[in-house]
Amino acid sequence: MKKYSILFFLVAISSVVDAQIPSYVPISNLIAWYPFSGNTIDSSGHGHDGTNNGAVLTTDRFGNTNSAYLFDGMTSNISTSLLPPTGNAARTITCWFQYNSLPASCNTDLVIAGYGASSAGCFQVAMNFSLEIDYTGSPPKARVDGVCVATGATQIADTLTNGWHFFAALYDTSFGPDYDSIKIYVDGAFKTTSTVVFSSPITVNTGNLSNFLIGKGHYACPRYFAGKIDDVGIWDRALSSCELHSLYLGGRVSSITANPINDTVLPGGIGAFSIASTGGGVGQWQLNRGFGFMNLSNAAPYYGVNTQNLFVDPVTKAMNGYRYRCIQNNGGCFDTSSAASLKIITTDINTIGKKEEVHIFPNPAKNLINIEAAFLINKIDIVSLVGQRLFSEKYNSSQVVVDVNSFPEGIYIVRVNDLYIYRVVKQ
Repeated sequence: MKKYSILFFLVAISSVVDAQIPSYVPISNLIAWYPFSGNTIDSSGHGHDGTNNGAVLTTDRFGNTNSAYLFDGMTSNISTSLLPPTGNAARTITCWFQYNSLPASCNTDLVIAGYGASSAGCFQVAMNFSLEIDYTGSPPKARVDGVCVATGATQIADTLTNGWHFFAALYDTSFGPDYDSIKIYVDGAFKTTSTVVFSSPITVNTGNLSNFLIGKGHYACPRYFAGKIDDVGIWDRALSSCELHSLYLGGRVSSITANPINDTVLPGGIGAFSIASTGGGVGQWQLNRGFGFMNLSNAAPYYGVNTQNLFVDPVTKAMNGYRYRCIQNNGGCFDTSSAASLKIITTDINTIGKKEEVHIFPNPAKNLINIEAAFLINKIDIVSLVGQRLFSEKYNSSQVVVDVNSFPEGIYIVRVNDLYIYRVVKQ
């Protein structure tokens, strides 16, 4: 009975820990996870709880109260007993932060979180691993400091605005031996890095002279951080770009929310297939003629193969039964839609109506297009050949006028009642 009680207790504790870690947070090789949900507890279950030294609970990036910590840039910090991976061992550290203006400090590189060295002296070169904000430019930049060696985001596009940002630093020996091999991601995107060195080359060799600190460094000048910090995570492996993107988006990575549906088209008409997804990304449409799926390219009769809308123009009788699907790629994260079939009507076309029942003029058009049908028009959609939807309206009339004056010159697809599809030229 005692064994069962202990097992139940362990399962209960594990369930509580899992419940505090969002589903999009990678569990494999997770060392510590600090969600700052009212306290400094390590929710990974490994017991690396933090000690709060003057930081104040505040709102997080979602506006939730008591869900992040505010650091004053003068004395406040959170200390731990955790020593993350040292030497050249693989690692990832991630966090969310929002910085304030530069506080009164002895250094313009302020520490969000870090460990390893005990001095800023160059005799400990490359022994530190800390995520910092470099205030030497305006606006500030993200960087990883190692003592007399640093790698950081330097492009103008990489600079940080005064809002919430996701910061990740990771290393694996497969990246290379030197400090400039450390990878930095800001707001889910990999950033070009540069290296400032004391003597080159400098290999990654993180020390064991200081434990993990949040909001300050282990230097004579502590480099106190001023601003908010939240959701600090540490792993003893390099996370994939997909995992990092998922952490940034809260799990919403190229998730296809609407799959393509079967399309029925007359010979010589235009077939159309569409998906909807969260997280953006790039699509790749594929075709299966009965021998497996293969990638399509933007060449007649296929258009929009790397967008959310695929057009087949014109369709032929031979395409009857062809199946299409889309693979969405966002930051190395992939999602595949279900497949939809193309059906070509070759007999009894009167059951769905003839193409001549819709008349669109003038074509080419400059300002207005007139759409007349032998039936009630319920809906009209106009999209470009690369899948951009420029017009979508509902009607209850057999005659419709659409203003296309603001459309750029080019070829557009007009779809009537989600059945009749035509190509229109805008001059």
